[in-house]
Amino acid sequence: MSQRIERILRLAVSVYCWSTFLLIGGIYVLFAFHSLVYAAITGADRLRFVQLGNAIFFSAWRHSLFFSTVDIQNAERFKRARRDFSRLIVVSNHQSLIDMVVIIPFITPFFSFGKEAFGRIPFFGRLMGLGGNLFLRSGDAAGLKIVFDIAKSRIENGETLFLFPEGTRQGGAALNDFKDGAFRLTVETGASLLPMAISGTSDFLQNRSLIVTKLPPYRFVLTVGEPIEPSVHGGDANKLKAMAREQIERMLTATA
Repeated sequence: MSQRIERILRLAVSVYCWSTFLLIGGIYVLFAFHSLVYAAITGADRLRFVQLGNAIFFSAWRHSLFFSTVDIQNAERFKRARRDFSRLIVVSNHQSLIDMVVIIPFITPFFSFGKEAFGRIPFFGRLMGLGGNLFLRSGDAAGLKIVFDIAKSRIENGETLFLFPEGTRQGGAALNDFKDGAFRLTVETGASLLPMAISGTSDFLQNRSLIVTKLPPYRFVLTVGEPIEPSVHGGDANKLKAMAREQIERMLTATA
């Protein structure tokens, strides 16, 4: 196949993918509006409504990509961790913009952090905000402390926190340096730490691109690691970070 034909086909696949995203998203907005009205009238938990709606939306869009499959490995570990630990922080590597399309339906309900710029993205940013996610402004130390205090309170109240410790997408199997935030929160809240590894998503979409990286089919793999207890390891955030990174690297190697 010539490079020109491949580029045309990749563009066609991309148009299909994002067209279905907008179509399913439009249907979701219609139903979400009525759900929010219902929650306002009845006093139901609006946050849970939105989180469940987000999970259904991303799952439906992923299934519209009939040329992709998702393989969840060791799923029972996550179910067991959520059942056994009252406080839980989940961390994963970050390969692509669509990592959350795979992760959200699997781990909902949860909350996360996002860059302030994401909150301004039409539709997507609104989904994140209504789903209880917290936004960070780069260079705002006072704002960061406020967000961390809110996150600590929510973890202590039993909500699951999900974070990408790399902080940004790196587009492949190699890992960037891990930031300290997730591991500091683990120590300060006494939460259990659960590493996950995602692979295959960079074959679909690379950094700063809306054109698919390769032609289908695509196989996305999400592997759940073993929980790490901070109290067992002396409450050392650096040690927890190293242990989580080692698990993620090992899981990525196993799925390569």
